[in-house]
Amino acid sequence: MRIGRVSVALLGCVLALVALGCEPAPAASQEEVAQKLQELRADVDALKRTVARLEQELAESRATAKSSPTVPSKAAATAQPKTQSAQCEGKTKAGARCKRSATKGSRYCWQHGGD
Repeated sequence: MRIGRVSVALLGCVLALVALGCEPAPAASQEEVAQKLQELRADVDALKRTVARLEQELAESRATAKSSPTVPSKAAATAQPKTQSAQCEGKTKAGARCKRSATKGSRYCWQHGGD
């Protein structure tokens, strides 16, 4: 009689479990397997419905986001004002004159205090 490598390995595992006082779980009956398969199929169907619902919500959310006005980002809110005139009279850390334009109605740029 010839025993395959897998059978020998399986037999070794079973013997090790028995030696440790553990017994392998009894084999499930065909009825139990069928019931578990039915439960798993129901779980998969429920997950499919959940995914479809979430995809629909995402599509609606994206459509709403496209139609609503955009909120300016923090960077845009602190950006340099667009209306400017002459060169800023402020000095850089190195002592040179600032090269930015002064904001309208001021002698300084946005960074040197020209609001």
